[in-house]
Parts: sequence; structure tokens; C-alpha cells
Amino acid sequence: MRTCHLPALLTLFVSSAVTSADEPRPRLTIEAHSRGVDALAISPDGKALVSGTLDGVFRLWDAATGKPTATFKMTPEYGAAAAAFSPDGKTLAGGGFNKPGRVFLWDVASGKELAVLEHKEVVLCLAFSPDGKTLATGGYNPRITLWDVAAGKKPEPRGRGLSCWTVIAAVAFSPDGQHFAAADGERLHLWDMSGKSNPEASYRIALRGFEKEVYAVAFSPDSKTPASGHADQTVRLWDVATGKSLAVLRGHTDQVLKVAFGPEGKAVASAGRDGTVRLWDVAAGKERTVFRATAKEPDRRVIFHSMAYGTDGKTVAAGDESGRVRLWDVPVK
Repeated sequence: MRTCHLPALLTLFVSSAVTSADEPRPRLTIEAHSRGVDALAISPDGKALVSGTLDGVFRLWDAATGKPTATFKMTPEYGAAAAAFSPDGKTLAGGGFNKPGRVFLWDVASGKELAVLEHKEVVLCLAFSPDGKTLATGGYNPRITLWDVAAGKKPEPRGRGLSCWTVIAAVAFSPDGQHFAAADGERLHLWDMSGKSNPEASYRIALRGFEKEVYAVAFSPDSKTPASGHADQTVRLWDVATGKSLAVLRGHTDQVLKVAFGPEGKAVASAGRDGTVRLWDVAAGKERTVFRATAKEPDRRVIFHSMAYGTDGKTVAAGDESGRVRLWDVPVK
């Protein structure tokens, strides 16, 4: 893996102490960037973590030790907002506030730039399809672009893309490839797919029943339950078949910016502006664990702009506005 040259500001803290039985302290705290961490993803094998910030730099970390292993830069170097690993973990996609809305694809092992996709507007979110052949990108333009990124091909848009109402904050494919979801602030949209990243996806329903903006969306591993994060401080669970609300999870004290399911679908994690990552029991609809930066955070308020849940279900990571990335061990229940 390519060695990166990182500034002296990067420092690693390790802690195994626990503030209480219900609130574990971070296992690792990485001083990752000099600006807020807006992009964060854990590799499919759980061994690597990537973080991105407004300086346009993505950094790859060893998830076990917190040591840096590579650097990926967008050009121009400005505004990392979203990152995702391909399902096989070999490709990293990154996008953000750069003009004219470029999305970069890199080979993780070598650091080589594979392709540059012209989304033509600020990119706030992206997601690979389960088969890794399609990359969805969304942002300031209310149209989602579906890119054919199959190996050996020059990436090209699939069809005309998918239309929303306004700025697109989050996108997600269901693990079975049958559904696609997007949060455009005002609504949570669902499309039916063919299971093969169909470019002519069929729009099905707009999920409503909430008064304030929706910022995040993720599918359960069985593809039956989308979860969404909202400005009204809630996490909501939906029935993908009927579009009906299954549960409203309350506990955050500020906007919920990110959601992610655990690998078994029994837990969903949420993070936001209240400086907490909360783990919820899906079946019971109750809060299970609260992860905080520390027991007490003196002199400043922590806001988590990004969050990722490891595919092994053992790690939750979150990035804050000061440039720190924290990793917690998920308690076994």
C-alpha cells in the first residue's frame, strides 16, 4: 500500500477505559485532519478506514492501530464531502465541493487514480451498488447520476439518472439490489430496481410523515427496512414494501446527520449534531448504547458530521468538526 507523507498534526490516542457500563469510551482517537471530517467509510473487510475533509484530501488508516497508510487527493484540492469503498474493497470513490463536481475513483492498493467522473455539481453523497458495477452520485443538482463503473470500462452515465425535488443529501442501494433510496431534504424517495442496477429504475413512492428535513438513509441487511435520520432529532424505520413507518426512535438532542445498520440488522447506529453516536435495538425500538467523545468534553461542543459502522459489527467510527476520528468497540449484547 502506498505510503503517505502526513503532517505532524496527526496524533493517535488509545484508550480502553469506560466511563460507565452504558457509555464506552473511544478505543482510538485519531487527529486526522486540521478541518472537519465530512466523509468517512470503513472498508468491507473492516481493516481500513478512510476519512475526508474540506481540504480535498482523503486519508486511509489502519482500523486496528489508527496508523496512516495512504493519501488520496482531489484536484482542485477542495471540499471532500463523501467517500465509499466498492464492495470488493479495491476501489475508493470520493467527491465533494470541488468544481465542476468531480468524483474520483482510486485503486486502494496502489493509490493510482482510475477515473474522474463529471457529476457537474457539488457532490454530497455517493454509493456503490451491491454488485459494484454502478456508482450513484448526488448533491446540489436534484438529479442522481448512475455511473457504469464495471471493471475494464470507461465510466459512463447509465440512462438519464433519477430525479428528486431538491438538494440530495444521501443515497443508498438495498443489499439485494432491488431498491434504491435518496434523501433530498424534504422527502425520502424509493425506486424499484431490477436487481442488476437497472438504469431505468421505476420510481415508487415518497415516504413522508415527518415535518423537518431528512439528511440520511441506509438499508437493513435484509433490504426490508430503510432507516432515515432527520432534523427533528429522530431516526425513523420504514417498511420498504408498503412505505409505512415502523418506528420513530427518539433520544438525540439535535439533528441526526448519519445512519447505518449493523451487519445482522439487529442494530442501527445514528450520529449527529449532539455529539453522540447512538446504537438502537431495531426489534425493540429502544436505545441500546450511547457513544460519546469522552465522559466530559470540556471547552467545546462536539458535532459528528460523519459516521460508519463496520461490516463485522464490532466497530463504530465517527468524524467530528475539529478533524478527529473516533472508533468505539460495540458492546456485545
